[in-house]
Amino acid sequence: SAGDPSAASTAGCSVVGVDSSQPAIANAVALAKEKGLSARAQFQCWDAGQALPFHDRSFDAVTCVDALAHIPNRPKVFADWARVLKQNGRLMFTDQVLTGPISNTEIATRTPHGYFLLVPDRYDEQLLDGAGFELLRRVDLTPSFVRIATRHCKARAQHAAALRAAEGDEEFEIQNRYRAVAEQLAREGRLSHFAYIARRAT
Repeated sequence: SAGDPSAASTAGCSVVGVDSSQPAIANAVALAKEKGLSARAQFQCWDAGQALPFHDRSFDAVTCVDALAHIPNRPKVFADWARVLKQNGRLMFTDQVLTGPISNTEIATRTPHGYFLLVPDRYDEQLLDGAGFELLRRVDLTPSFVRIATRHCKARAQHAAALRAAEGDEEFEIQNRYRAVAEQLAREGRLSHFAYIARRAT
């Protein structure tokens, strides 16, 4: 996704962000301008499931935070990330991984809108290897996710009236169930969240 342009300031680098949402891109462009980073932080509206509109070996690093599960054809995506990375370039992404049994009802509640792919444990590692990456580190983010999901549930309960008015009764209930199931699955270790850091080795 387009993300926060402040990465350009924090890391002292140039950043190119892509997102399929035009409003998200407009917001990122506005933030970059507000922070005086327009020269080093650029953004494009693009479907990340398609080949990225960049030359081979254009980037030192690629990041994808909490978006991979919504992108079809994951092997193709990994191969394209390898294509745009320089030799020894770094890849960092986050993903949700099945680490226990989940019912069809729980899956339906956890994935209420749009495309969503849940993968088995070690699936991402296989794809990384096939795309020419060397996995450097896998970090378990599940405890942090549980804390955040718990806070989301509490916040929605505290602001129920305003949220119900803004979302409508049906969507309000869908979002409540979505967050409650997400918290339960993570807390019970059945759907885990990981960050992966890899190096383009070939």
